[in-house]
Amino acid sequence: MKKRKGMIFFALLMAGLLLLAACAQTAAVQTETDGKQPEKQLSEKETEPPETTPLFGEFTTKDSNGDEVTQAIFSGYKLTMVNIWATFCGPCLREMPELGELDREYRDKGFQVVGMPTDVMDRDGTIYQEQVDLVNEIAEKTGAEYPHLLPSRELIDAKLGSVTAVPETVFVDENGNQVGESYRGARSKDAWAEIIDGLLASMPDTAAQVQTQGAVAAEPAAAEASADVLDAPLFYQFETQGLDGKTYTDEVLNQNANQQLTLALVWNPDWEGSGEALRKLQAYLETDATIEGIGFVLGAGGKEQEALEIAGQAGAEFPQLLPAQGIEDYILKEEPQLIAIAPWGTIVDKPFDASGDMEAWNKYIDNAVIDVNSGCCG
Repeated sequence: MKKRKGMIFFALLMAGLLLLAACAQTAAVQTETDGKQPEKQLSEKETEPPETTPLFGEFTTKDSNGDEVTQAIFSGYKLTMVNIWATFCGPCLREMPELGELDREYRDKGFQVVGMPTDVMDRDGTIYQEQVDLVNEIAEKTGAEYPHLLPSRELIDAKLGSVTAVPETVFVDENGNQVGESYRGARSKDAWAEIIDGLLASMPDTAAQVQTQGAVAAEPAAAEASADVLDAPLFYQFETQGLDGKTYTDEVLNQNANQQLTLALVWNPDWEGSGEALRKLQAYLETDATIEGIGFVLGAGGKEQEALEIAGQAGAEFPQLLPAQGIEDYILKEEPQLIAIAPWGTIVDKPFDASGDMEAWNKYIDNAVIDVNSGCCG
């Protein structure tokens, strides 16, 4: 099921968008407003209206409940948060409970949240009801019970066709004009609240008063990149052996069309906690089709069978590889560590202590995904 959902999303963003005459980007890390002026950053004391640019014009679609929706959904709201997401995207689902809370808590301030799930359409424009049912199930379980709009030609042409990774979030006024930046990646409730408060404070009381004539589109926010890692090994090209006897190369970093990140678990049969770390990584991989895993097994010389047994007992289905490209020198602690590797072979952040709880794992992985989608790290 995980792989099938990923392929539906790929079809939407690639062949499906071409058939529907959308304007898809060709580079995963290319910014949407290349060459345009960046948005002015407003302090808490400034109330100058943020720059706006036309985004959602007239459109007709249906929401996940089958009700017809038009651009009038934005009317009467000073600010609408449009969250573009997918059912297979772990970071998307993890932030949805708090998006639901924001929708409820800010309603009396003229604010609402609208979701746009991407992986519900085939390349020929057919909506999969099974996926729509899943959208409604997720919305109910996460408390994200705001409207979720299904893709239509107008919405694909306006925005969805240029989305290269999810989640992506934009804010619009009551006329459907984008307000300020486009935000890539998931964020905490407090982080979103700060952004929302700033936008609401800087906007006029009536969104129609915003002058969009001649406005300059804002450059998407560059996610705050992690600190550079010194002497980190590179995986532009590598070849090593797996404990299964197969040869592995850097192609393992691009195992499927939707892959945004590879999580490499560095472990040793003699290290306490290796089995638990293997179990946690396998469990995480089963929730997110955009992330794949590999293991780098240190100290496996003469202990290959023991290492295979540990991985098997943990249920780890991802490849277990012998060390490659200076990975042993990069690991300074004798405990399992997680490393995020971009599809182009660069390590995204420092090694992460894999003995942490899943909340810490999720934060580390979410930040790595944001960094990769921002084009950081080489």
